[in-house]
Formats: sequence, structure tokens, C-alpha cells
Amino acid sequence: MTTYTTLQHQARRPIIVLTVCWALMPATGGAADAAMPRHGNHRDLAAPANMAQSAAYICPMHPHIHQDHPGSCPVCGMSLVASRPAQGVHISAVTQQKLGVRLTPAVKKRLAQPVHTFGTVGVDESRLTNVATKYDGWIQKLAVDAVGVQVRAGQLLYAIYSPDLIQRQREHLKLIDRRTQLLKLIPSSGTQENELVLNLLAEYNKSRLRFIYEGWSAQTISEMEDRRQIMESVPIYATRAGTVLQIGAREGSFVTANTNILSMSDLSRVWIDIALYEDQLRWVRDGDKVTVATGDIDHPELTGKLTIASLLVDPASRTSRGRLSIANPQQRLRPGAYVDITVQVGARTTLAVPKTAILRGGKGNFVMRHTGDGHYTPTAVHTGIESTFWVEIKAGLNQGDEVAANGQFLLAAEASLQDSLNRMQAGTPDASDVHTAQAQ
Repeated sequence: MTTYTTLQHQARRPIIVLTVCWALMPATGGAADAAMPRHGNHRDLAAPANMAQSAAYICPMHPHIHQDHPGSCPVCGMSLVASRPAQGVHISAVTQQKLGVRLTPAVKKRLAQPVHTFGTVGVDESRLTNVATKYDGWIQKLAVDAVGVQVRAGQLLYAIYSPDLIQRQREHLKLIDRRTQLLKLIPSSGTQENELVLNLLAEYNKSRLRFIYEGWSAQTISEMEDRRQIMESVPIYATRAGTVLQIGAREGSFVTANTNILSMSDLSRVWIDIALYEDQLRWVRDGDKVTVATGDIDHPELTGKLTIASLLVDPASRTSRGRLSIANPQQRLRPGAYVDITVQVGARTTLAVPKTAILRGGKGNFVMRHTGDGHYTPTAVHTGIESTFWVEIKAGLNQGDEVAANGQFLLAAEASLQDSLNRMQAGTPDASDVHTAQAQ
């Protein structure tokens, strides 16, 4: 019976080895921590490595129970057994070629981590224009009657009838008539008479400037003066180009002074309000480069610099707000539209390896470092910012260290398998062996 049990246990041993290998693959970060060399930048990660080596006794049934001296497991009471760190893996040049393992050195790279978010196109408030009346009256004609209409400089906006304005015109024309009559009656050589003419001229200029401040064009004023006729319906023209954003009155409406007839803005430059989430705020800074995806085939991207508009976090959306002032040629960006935003943050020259070289485990990140002659050692690394293809290495590697850029999963699995075989050959039972033996 004993012989049969022994043979049965040995027959199951290959399955046990494969099970151990499969179980160790996600957690190879622990082996990497233990096997990490202690030279150069590796000293930055010496604390985890020392911790892994000091925990030299583990429970076969509960591998998370470990300590630096012999004893019993506080969970199941089994005696703790000695463990050894993984020793890496050695493969021949032929096997390396079959696995397709490619080596790449850790090099200095200019990296910037992309932060992806979205933005809302808005109006540049510094280019916003409100067209308001300066007197009471009735809108007799509204030439711009729809939001989104493009307005040219000098284009007719509206015409207004105002009794107050008619009285103002009447007074202005009287000043002109008095000045003309005075010039005919008074000789030009008299000093006192010349002062009177100058006073009338000053009043005339003051009245004319008031018309200009109230929105009259110089052409309209000249037309009234030349014809010596009162204009009952006064036309108001646009002083600058823009796009109509809001209309506050309609034809026939009675308006009072300071009533906003319409609002418009020059959309050749717009603002983009950018949503920045809480985990992104620690990365972004004023002046970071921003790329805007327009969706236009001919001009797919626009670029600008970020301005942090608010450091407060909205309790509803859990976002803060950044702002981008950007040129908008051909008005491809329209107010209210959503756009994809990429902020390039943390741009600096740093040590980096390809992203494909990083193995991410439950206990941290590591790489398969090539130590020469086909030897590979799992090495824990401390990563930083990540670009599209590269990852910053803050600690764990020195410049020029070679790592496996691909095929490292196979190398890590091989290292775990060799470590399991070394344990069994040394008489150290694995958790799966003990569990199978107890089940039998």
C-alpha cells in the first residue's frame, strides 16, 4: 500500500510542477525583488530586496506567512521551511533565437507622459462684443435675426426709431446752422468774435462725438449733416466682424437704454475648457503642451499651451478645469462642441526602456535583465512616467543594462520552473506538494 501511494505521488509530480509554475508566474515580482543586484541604481530598491531575503522561512500551506527565523505557522501550526530566492534562468543562443528574445539597453530618452481627457469649445471672452442701445426706442428693422450668422465689419445690424434721438439730431443741426450764420456775419479779424466761433465749433465737435459713442457710424453722421434732414430710423452698423451668439430683441420690440440687442464674438480664436480628473492634477502644470483632435482630415490636430483656470474640484463631476486659448483657422472648432485632448506632461530626459520590457506583477514591476552569456535575472524596477512606447526607470537599472524587450514572459516562466525544481531537489516541499500529500 505504501509503495502504491509513493508511485501515485510520483506520477502526479509533473502535474504538481506545472501547477507550481503556473501559480508562480503572476507573482514573479517577489522573485525579482529577491534576485535584484545591489549595485549602481539598484541600491534604491535595496530595502525590498533585503526584506525578501530576510524572510527566509515560509509556511508550505500559507506562502504569505514568512519570517526571518524558524518557527510555526500561526494559521495552521505547520513548521516553517527555508526558502531560497530565484536564481534567474540561462538559455542557449539557439533557444533564445527560437523564443524570439530581443535585447535592448536602458537608454536616456526625452519622455512626456500623455494625459488623455476631453474639452468643451467655448467663446474667447476677450473677443466677445455686446451691441446695446444708448437710448429708448423701437426696433424698426433687425438685419441679423438668427444665432450663428456671420457678421462682417460695417454690416447693418438694426435700425431704431427713438424720439430722444430725433431731438438730439434737431439740436445738432441747429448748431451747424448757427455756426454757418455766425461765420457770414462776423469778420474773421475780430478776436472776441473768433472766440465765439470757436465755442460753437467745440459744441459741434462734442455733439458729433456723442453720436459716435452711441454707435453711429461716421458715414451716417455725414449723411445727416449734408442733407440737413433728421433721420427718423437710424441705422446701426457692426464695428467688428464676428458670429452672432445671442439675440435680445426682435423687430417691433421696445428697448430701453443699455438693452442688449445682440451678442457676437470673433471665433478666429476660441477657449477650450479642459476637464482634469483628480488623479491627473498631480501631473499637469501651467504651460504644458496640449494637442486637440479636430476630426479634420486636412488639419487633424491643433496645439497650444495649458492654463490652469481653477484649482478647485467640482464635487459633482470630480474634475477641475484647465483652459486652452487656441487659434481657430477656418473656424473648425465650434462653441459647444466636445474635443479629445492630450496633455503632454512631465517632459524630461530620463533613463527609459521599452514598455514591452516591463512585466507587471502583484508585488511590483520587474524586467528580465541580461547578465551575460545567456543568463537572465528578474530585476525589480521603479517606474515613472510612460510615453506611447517608453517607460521611465527611476531605480533598478543603470544606463546600458540590457533587458529582454520581448519574450520575457517565457523567460519568467522558465525562471519560476527552475526555481521550483531547485526547491524540490533541495528537499524543500512546495505548498502544492504538501497539500497533495495531506490529501492522500
